[in-house]
Amino acid sequence: MLECFSKGGNMEGYLFDLDGTLLDSMSMWRSLTLNFLKSHNLTFTEELAQELTTMSIKTSADYLRDLYKLDLTSKEIIEEMEKNIVKGYKNEVPLKEGALEVLKALKNQGKKLAIATATNDKYVKIVMDKFKLGDYFDFIATVDNMGILKNDPQFYLKASQKFDLSPKEVTLFDDAPFAIEAALKAGLRVVCMYDKSADAYFEKQKEACDMALKSFKEYLK
Repeated sequence: MLECFSKGGNMEGYLFDLDGTLLDSMSMWRSLTLNFLKSHNLTFTEELAQELTTMSIKTSADYLRDLYKLDLTSKEIIEEMEKNIVKGYKNEVPLKEGALEVLKALKNQGKKLAIATATNDKYVKIVMDKFKLGDYFDFIATVDNMGILKNDPQFYLKASQKFDLSPKEVTLFDDAPFAIEAALKAGLRVVCMYDKSADAYFEKQKEACDMALKSFKEYLK
């Protein structure tokens, strides 16, 4: 499947989301958000969870502060979560099964690879160092360093430009509905990755995406 998809589709660039795609980390983020909201007697919804997946932690903090009219600064919100985020990435969050093998296979084919994530640069570095992933990627595109949210097609157009490729030559692997929709609008080819956190959206996404996978191992067959 990897051979057919990459060569048959003339794909030269591959963007990989981090949380929920390469990393089995969405349960960590869900728990952090849920615990924060509970501690302030606020309501957690699935729609909110999906919206936050496209945002950096700074943007998420701003959003939560404004949405719930909190008497907290964004910095104070981040500080409440920071310790557990770092601990989670360092000690608890694993790569998804087959993820490393797919990165190796594409790199061996001479493809261009990059990270496309809403995760803060600081946390991305923890992951890159922990799993020794730095050599696989040509660049890392985050919401912070791109200055664009992942629910904006411009994020993917700019990432394609960084590859020096047209959008139609680039494939995105992602699990988040808002990100997938934006990438399709930008003209990228999209592989919808299953994650339990977006289970309710997976069947609908399958219809819109070029490919849908429950696991990276399916991509290697």
